[in-house]
Amino acid sequence: MRLLGITIAIWLIFIVLLAGVSAYGSKQDSQLELLGIDTCNSHPCFMNITPGITQWDEAHRLSQIYNGQEDIDYIRIDFGSTHNLDIYIEKSDLDAVALVTIHSQTSDSNRLIAGEFIHKFGEPCLVGAASPNFFRLVYPSILVDVRVIRVFSPTSSVYNIHLGASAIDLCANRLNPLVMADWLGFSSADRYLTFLREKNQAGN
Repeated sequence: MRLLGITIAIWLIFIVLLAGVSAYGSKQDSQLELLGIDTCNSHPCFMNITPGITQWDEAHRLSQIYNGQEDIDYIRIDFGSTHNLDIYIEKSDLDAVALVTIHSQTSDSNRLIAGEFIHKFGEPCLVGAASPNFFRLVYPSILVDVRVIRVFSPTSSVYNIHLGASAIDLCANRLNPLVMADWLGFSSADRYLTFLREKNQAGN
């Protein structure tokens, strides 16, 4: 009977944890979609603007919904009053959108976090570290800059997102492999930094 009770308790804990993970995933998806970061026909996009596909005239039209300010080769959208976001949409030489950069300016409970991207877009192909406190997640056409305090965790704050054209595969190009590590999961900053140091030493 005692063994049966322990087994039931373990299953109850497992069910509670599973429910928590499901709720977390749903919440994070909603947050990303609320901010307009999603996929459009399998390509990363922002407010239905897809780098490498959306033409500049269409990007201009869509940006006006959010009072976008157009310059010669970029459009700026300020979501400071609602989401503390600053967005730059850059123009390519072919009159299409080349890049969308999203700067997050908040550190409150509505901030974007690394776990959202893992849930939405899967594991990154590479992870880089500019310093012990600033990491970069690399996807085929997305770069996500993350602030890290000792431990790189699902709740680490995101401060920059770069959406590029899918035709340029950032994973295949490897972005200077001597300063990039394969995805090691959420772990201590020291583990990544040690891995990167060893990789640099092996390359010298």
